[in-house]
Amino acid sequence: MGRKIYVGICILIIIVLGILAGIYLYDINNVSKDNFNNETIQVEDLNNNIEVTNTLEVVNQEEKTTPNTLMIYKIYYTKCNHYINEYKDIDISAVNLTEEEIKDKNKDWKIEEFSEKQIVFEREEEAFCDQHFKLKLVNDNVIIYKIDENNNEIEYQTTDITSEFLTNEDILKLKQGILVYGRENLTAVLEDYE
Repeated sequence: MGRKIYVGICILIIIVLGILAGIYLYDINNVSKDNFNNETIQVEDLNNNIEVTNTLEVVNQEEKTTPNTLMIYKIYYTKCNHYINEYKDIDISAVNLTEEEIKDKNKDWKIEEFSEKQIVFEREEEAFCDQHFKLKLVNDNVIIYKIDENNNEIEYQTTDITSEFLTNEDILKLKQGILVYGRENLTAVLEDYE
């Protein structure tokens, strides 16, 4: 009977030691998988007053561009106080780059926003933007004029829109001239008259 108790205690000790070893190995495995920002782990041996220091390398996951990243270029024109936005698909040479690498490739631009979805570039130009238009009715046709910074009207395009399908109110407005800012707005106004 005494031998059975002795064997039972030994088996119990081996099981407990196995469980503790498993827990210890599991904890060490989880610590090595965590991301540390150059944190130092210090272990002190109280019996020998020895301090051991280990530094774990950081696994840094910096955000990078993808083939689906949208590039938005915003230019602020100081002479007319307008922003012009241009939207472009990312160039293949800019795929998989960090914000710093994108900055290096676009030194004339300030990066306002950086994410894998989109990059917003911004800069200021001391100029008058080229998106000031005036629509006028001349000889029964609607003509588009560009307006420069001195308010000069430069003929830009003759449309297929004629006065025969316009209302009297539209004809009066167009004879005086309708100012339009932006290509998108110009397209929308022209569609209204077609």
